[in-house]
Amino acid sequence: MQQPLDFIATIAGTALAIGLQKWGWKLQAKRLVLATLEDIEQRISQRATETATTGKSDR
Repeated sequence: MQQPLDFIATIAGTALAIGLQKWGWKLQAKRLVLATLEDIEQRISQRATETATTGKSDR
């Protein structure tokens, strides 16, 4: 009787681990997108500040 329960627990644990890993990947992807957008925003504002102080346009 113990062996079938061990098998079921193994399957349930594996499914839980896969779901947890997928959730972690989604969170990591969201953090990466947010960090990228913040970096782009920072570079744009830095470039605008440099342009305003020098009076030159990069176009």
